[in-house]
Amino acid sequence: MDIADRYCREVRYELNGKVYYGIGFRNDLGGFEIRNPYFKASSSLQRVLPPLIIVLMK
Repeated sequence: MDIADRYCREVRYELNGKVYYGIGFRNDLGGFEIRNPYFKASSSLQRVLPPLIIVLMK
């Protein structure tokens, strides 16, 4: 339970005039990644990572 208390929060949000809730995980930009069985979102902008380059060697 200590890990959940440390990293997770119950987050309430409004969407189209209705109030919902989900589990919030703090992200590296200070917002929350919000999840519930029907919704997946972020409360802040996402950091764009450089493209991953994969080289196949023969």
